[in-house]
Amino acid sequence: MSSPMRLFQIYTKIVETGTASAAHLAEGLGVSERTIYRDIERLRAAGAPIEGERRSGYKLREWPEFPALFLNREELGVLVAGARATKAGSDPVQADAAESLLEKVREVVPAASHARLGLRR
Repeated sequence: MSSPMRLFQIYTKIVETGTASAAHLAEGLGVSERTIYRDIERLRAAGAPIEGERRSGYKLREWPEFPALFLNREELGVLVAGARATKAGSDPVQADAAESLLEKVREVVPAASHARLGLRR
């Protein structure tokens, strides 16, 4: 499993269960607890509001403003096309937001799909 997909799985599991221990996450994903600790730090650095309590596990400080989406290939293509069109527009604020969105999509979509989706820089 790719690192971005694992991060997504960790975040999703915490959202679904309310609280999840590193041991439980590690077992479910087939990785070490140390990998979970590093991944939690990566999620926090990306802005995920995750907090941890000893012997209790990880939970969210606040409910996500935008819950995870499960997009099919066509929906993802439309999202990327819309972001690229917006980025090419004249409004600099929207162009910056579109580039930020495209960067986030690049992070979670496998590199093998980047060309097909027009995600190459």
